[in-house]
Amino acid sequence: MSSSVWTTLFSLVLLVACPWDPSVTFAQDAAAEKETVAKKETAIEKVVDKDAEKPAAEEPKKKPVKTVEAKKQPVAVYKTIDGRLESKQVVEIETNFKKWTDLKISSVAKQGQVQQGDALIAFDTESIDKAIVEAEFALRSASFAHQLASLAAENASRTFELDTTMAELAWKNAQEDNQYYKDVDVPQRGKDLDYNEKTAGYYAEYAKDELDQLQQMYTEDELTEESEAIVLKRAERDVESAQRWFESSMRYILKSRKFDHPRADKRQAHAFNRARMVYQKSKITLPITKQKAEIALEKAAFELEQKQTALDELKADRQLMTVVAPVAGFLFYGECDRGEWGKGVGSRDLKIDDKVKAKGVVMTIVDATQLAVRSKVGEDDLDDISAGMFGQAKFESAGGKIVGVSVDSIDQVPRSEGKHDCVISLNDDLGASLLPGVKCKVNFKVYENNDAIVVAKDSVFSDDDDFTHYVYVHQEDGEAVRTEVGIGRTSGKVVEVVKGLEAGDKIRKTKPTDDDK
Repeated sequence: MSSSVWTTLFSLVLLVACPWDPSVTFAQDAAAEKETVAKKETAIEKVVDKDAEKPAAEEPKKKPVKTVEAKKQPVAVYKTIDGRLESKQVVEIETNFKKWTDLKISSVAKQGQVQQGDALIAFDTESIDKAIVEAEFALRSASFAHQLASLAAENASRTFELDTTMAELAWKNAQEDNQYYKDVDVPQRGKDLDYNEKTAGYYAEYAKDELDQLQQMYTEDELTEESEAIVLKRAERDVESAQRWFESSMRYILKSRKFDHPRADKRQAHAFNRARMVYQKSKITLPITKQKAEIALEKAAFELEQKQTALDELKADRQLMTVVAPVAGFLFYGECDRGEWGKGVGSRDLKIDDKVKAKGVVMTIVDATQLAVRSKVGEDDLDDISAGMFGQAKFESAGGKIVGVSVDSIDQVPRSEGKHDCVISLNDDLGASLLPGVKCKVNFKVYENNDAIVVAKDSVFSDDDDFTHYVYVHQEDGEAVRTEVGIGRTSGKVVEVVKGLEAGDKIRKTKPTDDDK
């Protein structure tokens, strides 16, 4: 702002603040005004100079980039798997009853040390003893049935030959009778009817001729009328009788030809066909009858064998109702399946009057001095854990006791989905306090690199495929260069870099953003 402007503004201020006094001389006023203006201009110049000295507005500062340094340091990778103690010498006490299933415990040994021959478990025998008696009665009944079936089969075999011979003979007779009927009876009966028809006329004719002769004779001789009447009467009756016999014979002959003979033919044909059917039926039924008797005998023999087997099995089961220890060792209830107890048909708490299944492991005797660790190795750990590898097992139940171990074997075929059975030997003495079934943690050093280059694992990035890994290398000019790296093992919060970085390289902890530009 110019000094004339400031002078004008200052004069206006004075006029308002101090009214003009005519007694004051013009020179005084002019000197005072000049001095005042000079002071004001000096103050204004200071203000202007101060404003001029202020620096221009500063640009916003960039946020500092956080980086980490690739370092060379040892890397060790450990893996821990769960395990259980198991005995290398295991004897399973099984129930293996063939027939008997009602197994109620009458006595049972306590878990702990047992000696060979000690009674381990006994079952109530009252029911099985009764069943054995009933089975013996059933066997005797089956034996009787078998004897009867044997007699029936023998009788059927004998009568089969006789019945077959009789059927053949009956059929032969029927054939002969039928042929004779056709060849002899049928032609002869026609001849007989013709002859009867002719002879019936002869009798009537003879009677008529005799009557005529008598009548002629009686007219010529001198017989009395009474004698004549008697003779003629008899002759007339003979003629009448002969005529009636002739008519009857003709009716019989007519009936025979029209009805009796055709019916006889049908009866004969029916009888012959029936005889043939009986014969054909006998050819089928007689062998079947014999076979049925033989099958009945086989069935009776089978049932007899079944009854005998049932009795034998019950008697054998009766011998198993008391189980003794086959070896000395430590007794557990139930079955030990790869170090885990309580599986199988047995219970972990067997008591008197409890029932168990007829087949399965109810107890196990182990040698507690020969122990190993049974574990499961996942598919992802197969490349790290192998036979011969050394490690350490920690038993929390024994105050965190740690012993050296080594891997004996790992099954190539998984025992369950994704899990491979693993047997681990103990290289140190456990003492007497630990028994099969105790849990532990087994730790192995699966990788070690004393000259590894590592970076913070959260500074290594990966795309969606999780195969390609990269970092952002920080340059001196502030730029970030995307660099692919090969990663190795991860240990805690750091990851091993096997390709793409050198010790001392600085990489960004986060991906670059627009604010970094």
